[in-house]
Amino acid sequence: MKQNMVSIYLFIIGILFIGFGFSYLFFPTEMIALTGMEIQTATAKTDVWAIYSGIQIGFGSYLILCSRYTELYKAGLLSIVFILGGVAIGRTLGILIYEAHDIYSLSALAFEWIGTFVALWLNARLKTDVSIKKS
Repeated sequence: MKQNMVSIYLFIIGILFIGFGFSYLFFPTEMIALTGMEIQTATAKTDVWAIYSGIQIGFGSYLILCSRYTELYKAGLLSIVFILGGVAIGRTLGILIYEAHDIYSLSALAFEWIGTFVALWLNARLKTDVSIKKS
């Protein structure tokens, strides 16, 4: 497998996270409204900026950094697996328990599971340059 695929994948997922992060930064009320929630206080808006915007911009930036250095490929891919996979598990349970069969929930769920499995697949095929030393 060409490592170029890994770099491109990390970069694309990084850009998507940054894009959503800035969307939440500049349009927090509109973005939260897509989920059916409302921002009613300054504290709630601050929390949206911190969590929905800050984490996504930070994680996206990290993935872009990982896309530039082969020694960070595995860390970036596994971060996607744990973060998107964890969100996918939570969203799957929410959809099953609360019957949230709306387009927002289902499209987010598709992105999360597909993103997780692509990262797992790429990670499994990534050649490591690390050799194990015997003591």
